[in-house]
Amino acid sequence: MKNLQSGDILFWGMGVEERGSKHSRINDFYKWLIKISTKSQFTHTGVLVNINGIYYVYEAVLSGVRKRKLVDGEQFFVVSVDKTITKEGILYLDSLVGSKYSKVEAALSVFKVYLPNNKLWYCSELVHSYLNKFVYKNLSELKTPTKVLSMLLKRGLSLRLIKF
Repeated sequence: MKNLQSGDILFWGMGVEERGSKHSRINDFYKWLIKISTKSQFTHTGVLVNINGIYYVYEAVLSGVRKRKLVDGEQFFVVSVDKTITKEGILYLDSLVGSKYSKVEAALSVFKVYLPNNKLWYCSELVHSYLNKFVYKNLSELKTPTKVLSMLLKRGLSLRLIKF
């Protein structure tokens, strides 16, 4: 569907918001903080997988790391990476589902402050970890949606808008 493949990296922002995110003051505050501190409109990212013809996104949201089904009509930006996700990659992401979200780390990341691995996650940290383990080895600290996107674009990949 729409030239999507497992392992693609999804981005939201620029008026395109992820489904299933609660519109709350705290959520809106974090999006605003990310926008102003990174000087970017991209505020969220996740990893796409296709399992038996059903598309899911692994993402870290305020309620924690989850795997959610994409829904008809959903819009997002996508970058197709150089490598399709492996079974090991899916098992890794599955192992993180249910992990807690780190509001503090997410806020600090925009100021280039990264805490040691403490099993708490935010969206771009999750994507960065997946990319570093399974696609591009030895990545530098690219832990904001904008930095992850910038790294992918510098590799000659392109950003596309998709309506699912």
